[in-house]
Amino acid sequence: MAIKRMFDTKTLREFPKLGRYRIRLLEHSRNAGVSILDIREHLETEGFSGFTRRGIRIGTRREAAELVAILQEILEESLLPDNTAGDKEDAE
Repeated sequence: MAIKRMFDTKTLREFPKLGRYRIRLLEHSRNAGVSILDIREHLETEGFSGFTRRGIRIGTRREAAELVAILQEILEESLLPDNTAGDKEDAE
């Protein structure tokens, strides 16, 4: 049987919505005073409202810098469309 871990995280800062994703700076649940960047899917339906397990956590400045470099390369090389046809999340 799987054990569900409950972590009491403190939100230090919330950033603007990114489609169905939320970007937050959290205090690390096990190391007070240490912050982590959490980018996570947030759903609101009739049956469920809250964060899902779909997401990533960035724990160091080095990881954040690597992510920025990857995103910059994707943007410079136009590897993603400007928007997705029919995606209602783009309209938010």
